[in-house]
Amino acid sequence: MSKRSEAKQARETYKAKQAEHNRRFNNADTDPDSDEYLASNDAVADAARRVSWLRRG
Repeated sequence: MSKRSEAKQARETYKAKQAEHNRRFNNADTDPDSDEYLASNDAVADAARRVSWLRRG
């Protein structure tokens, strides 16, 4: 896979994980210390590491 397609895939993965995390946990009764929340947050952070900060928007 070329670097360009790898970067595109990384951006798409990051956006999908971020959207899913926000959909599930952006509400008043979310416990930020729950295992499920922390695992999802770690997955988003891991995906973000693969994407240039300029491209995360």
